Amino acid sequence: MTFTQTMLSFQGRLRRRDLWMYWIGLLVVAATLFVLLERLLGLDLTEHRSWILTLLTVWPSFALLAKRMHDRNRSAWWALLLLGIELAGSIDAVVGFPQPLSLTSDVVGILVLLWVFIDFGLLDGTPGDNRFGPSPKAPRGPSPSEAPAVA
Repeated sequence: MTFTQTMLSFQGRLRRRDLWMYWIGLLVVAATLFVLLERLLGLDLTEHRSWILTLLTVWPSFALLAKRMHDRNRSAWWALLLLGIELAGSIDAVVGFPQPLSLTSDVVGILVLLWVFIDFGLLDGTPGDNRFGPSPKAPRGPSPSEAPAVA
């Protein structure tokens, strides 16, 4: 899988190790871009930092998570839970939920994030092929360009 397919496509499977490497790289790039925009262009992005970083990273983050969910043999539609949690938090920040509802929303959000972290960030993928494709850990044969020519 190419870098572009890994970062932008929702197809295929992704190993746990690769998920962490790409996510950390994505965070480093986004943070570096944020600092460069502030320092070099003199923009004050402090108030809008979370929105800017979110806009830069939302598609690649969900593409990576979708492939990781596929490796665990789960549909990527489960990622909508994270969008729901983010939406509820945004609504609470803007409108302000009543205290009991706000607390409930926070607790549910923490539980969902904990589940995502454990299930997709720490647990091993489905061994062998599954409905989303071959295992990313499967040994690959040489590509046609690497295969020795037969005389």
